[in-house]
Amino acid sequence: MRKVTKKKLKAKTWFKIAVGYTFLITVLFLLPSSDLPKISIWDSIPYFDKLIHLSFHSIMAFIWLQYLSKKLSISNKQMLIYLLIGCLMYGIIIELLQYIQNDGRKADVWDVLANFTGSVIGVCLFLFLKKQLKT
Repeated sequence: MRKVTKKKLKAKTWFKIAVGYTFLITVLFLLPSSDLPKISIWDSIPYFDKLIHLSFHSIMAFIWLQYLSKKLSISNKQMLIYLLIGCLMYGIIIELLQYIQNDGRKADVWDVLANFTGSVIGVCLFLFLKKQLKT
């Protein structure tokens, strides 16, 4: 009984972290470009914007998998497919909202690709660490 309660507590904690992180990056992605800090490194590193998208989505996918692996009883393959589809849809919706806002931010298909690639990296990281911790 105690293990079930502890597992639920961990699931609730990961859920809060996942929702909070997703909310945070949503706000950051939807801020007007004029509100973003001007950092000179953005101009000096090619595709720095894409690296940001990739990093944010890697972390997001990893955190959501932490929650889902503790909460759901479906197979790992199904869970990974659902998560990747969800991340892809999230990335597309963010880009569409940036397009609709028209406040200096532009929708970019390459951002969607960077988002999805980041999600795949987050899944791979999760699977790698899960395997390492089992052995």
